[in-house]
Amino acid sequence: MRRDNRLDDLPLVTVVFLCLGILAWVARDRADARVEAASVDVSAATRPHAGAETGGQEPSLDRPPGRLLDRRTVGELLEDVLDPPAVPLEEGRGERRDRPLEPGRGGSAERFRLESAGGVVLAEGELRDGLPEGRWEFRHQGGALRALGSFVLGRPDGRWQAWYEDGRPRTEISYDQGVPAGERVDWWPNGVKALEGTYLAGLRAGTWRAWHSNGALRSEGSYTAGLRDGVWSEWHSTGMASSSCLYVDGTRQGFFRAWYPNGALAEHGWYASGRREGAWGFFLRDGRRDPRSGYYVAGVLQRQ
Repeated sequence: MRRDNRLDDLPLVTVVFLCLGILAWVARDRADARVEAASVDVSAATRPHAGAETGGQEPSLDRPPGRLLDRRTVGELLEDVLDPPAVPLEEGRGERRDRPLEPGRGGSAERFRLESAGGVVLAEGELRDGLPEGRWEFRHQGGALRALGSFVLGRPDGRWQAWYEDGRPRTEISYDQGVPAGERVDWWPNGVKALEGTYLAGLRAGTWRAWHSNGALRSEGSYTAGLRDGVWSEWHSTGMASSSCLYVDGTRQGFFRAWYPNGALAEHGWYASGRREGAWGFFLRDGRRDPRSGYYVAGVLQRQ
């Protein structure tokens, strides 16, 4: 007599494998759907019906409505270029910045174009296997050029320049295959220089200086392999000294002093391996002694 081909007549092992196969097929189908959704043309995301995604506001580089580039939005991609980390990345941190980018597999290229509701091209460049490649341009909402530079295999390469919306320079920085190299200069929106220094093998090196927006020197000191090294001095916008301290391998060492903008002493004491050690004096603006004053051991106040 013929038996019906029913699931409960199959051995248990066979049933288990069938279930696993079905689950794997469903998971793959969902993953393909996510990939397809992520690769939707950006121009479609900027149409009127995309208002629900952007809160009804005009799309911007800071909150783009469309696709991701190597897990970064367009705004994050640009800010990563213009503001690389100042110190070496610790293990397990900065995965988005220092993760190796794989070369294109098939060499397929497509044009990336992000437009505002008003028709302004906010970002435009080539994607090769999903990674930025070649010359890219970024613009402000009003159409003024925001940044200009090139990528190689998703990494910034060569000279990059950025501007404020009124056309004044914001940043100039150079890269060597994704690694900051050479001089970097930043400016305040009013045109005053804000920062100046040099990168060596991706790390800050040599003398770096920063200025207040009124042009007064803000800080000055040196880096070795990305870490503060030597005497660092800081000033208030009035030109009065703010603090002075010695750094060794990025850690405060030795005598430290800080002052209020009017020149009155704010604190003084000794650092050992970056922690307060020994007698420390803290003072209020009117010259009275601050309760934090006292004797420290390994950064902890022991007695006042």
